[in-house]
Amino acid sequence: MMKVLQTPLFALLAAAALVLALAVALPAQEAADATPEAGATPSTGAIFHGPVLVTTVGRADGTIVRVLCQRAGIDATLVEDASPESLAGMGTLVVAMGGSTKGLGAAGVDSDAEIARGQAILAAAASAEIPVLGVHVGGEPRRGELSDPFCQVVVEVADALVVKQGGNLDQFFTRAAQAHGIPLIEVETNGAAIEAIDGLFE
Repeated sequence: MMKVLQTPLFALLAAAALVLALAVALPAQEAADATPEAGATPSTGAIFHGPVLVTTVGRADGTIVRVLCQRAGIDATLVEDASPESLAGMGTLVVAMGGSTKGLGAAGVDSDAEIARGQAILAAAASAEIPVLGVHVGGEPRRGELSDPFCQVVVEVADALVVKQGGNLDQFFTRAAQAHGIPLIEVETNGAAIEAIDGLFE
């Protein structure tokens, strides 16, 4: 059997080889650690604070969104037909996106009137420097000819979006988030939506 002599020169060369190996391996490991797992919720940090006014643009899913906020431990009040005056004392405006013919009919408003109301409260929020979180939980049924104009009004001014994946099959919300430089968190379940909303609030 050959015996390797541990001379000072050999020890020096071995140490240099170890340092070089670590220099190559550590950046690769750091890059791997920084890459989120497939399907993981991206971390955006807290950008909203309470109290929260929940309203709709399209008269759909307002109650669901309020419950999601409350289960995330957020003080949330739902006003379906909120006006600029409804923002008094509020820290964040959360908007449920998507249209409902039943909801519009019950409110006695048409799409144009609902869009005008939405634009008014969103403009008031911007003027008062109240951040806006757009939430879409209705999936594919809350997209299309009726719903998309309502969604468009919100994504143009929102500071972040939480969207169930079924409502983003055509990447509508992905394109909007990229165009406006805002975070988009896609979720598969209401439980994941609660977690996402919670992570966005202080």
